[in-house]
Amino acid sequence: MKLLFTSRSADAFQRTLSFAERVSYQRAIEEVYWRHRIWPKENSNPKPSLDAVMTQSQLGEKVEDSLRKSQALEDYWQRPITADELQAEMDRMAQHTKQSEVLHELFEALGNDPFVIAECLARPC
Repeated sequence: MKLLFTSRSADAFQRTLSFAERVSYQRAIEEVYWRHRIWPKENSNPKPSLDAVMTQSQLGEKVEDSLRKSQALEDYWQRPITADELQAEMDRMAQHTKQSEVLHELFEALGNDPFVIAECLARPC
């Protein structure tokens, strides 16, 4: 899979995301995953919408958990996670994915924005 991001510009990683923005991006991520989730043949009911199976509160909890884990790493390492480390995780994801079409959809759902992908897809890994 071709890596979409080659710039390691420090400016790209100087932005911040509000909690509401993070929840919105998490919703976009979950929507991609839900579209690719196979609905069991044994279940004769139609596959429900994502909104029917995941609440806004649950999305917020996922974001909070991700931020807590990121903070725990920073506390353990006694330093913040760097832009280079996030870039390395994006590179790893791109190079080792087994579902490149899903990864492309995830990147697209996040606006193909390296900062947003780093914060909302790579950081939680």
